[in-house]
Amino acid sequence: MNSEKNPHEKPDPKGRHRRRATRFSVSDRDDCFVFIDSKAYLINDLGLSSIGLMLLPAEALAIGEVIGDVLSGCRLNIAGQSIQGLDYRIVHISPGRGDYMLCGMEWVNKDSEKENLIKSIIENLEAEEAQRASE
Repeated sequence: MNSEKNPHEKPDPKGRHRRRATRFSVSDRDDCFVFIDSKAYLINDLGLSSIGLMLLPAEALAIGEVIGDVLSGCRLNIAGQSIQGLDYRIVHISPGRGDYMLCGMEWVNKDSEKENLIKSIIENLEAEEAQRASE
């Protein structure tokens, strides 16, 4: 297990960790998935350096076995665009809404091309949302 601290989180006054980078919510979309070991998971929110997933408890238990380890082979599919070969680390699994668990993943060893693709996807999603809000 890797004991490195997450560079995207910072301690709050009560000793918990808070994410430094913001995430864009995609929980209302059905076209935002991450594939881990060929299994698709709906993305709850997306950031330049991390994503959040809503998992059923059994899924969270399976994924939770690798918290902190750097894993590879993740594929991100968002709004018809795909980014393959992402390395990631499971940062946390915590209680979510209802029967779901929240799972935070951060990207590691990401090259500038993949980072630019993720940034472009987020910008497009934000533009879509702004247009819907103005209608």
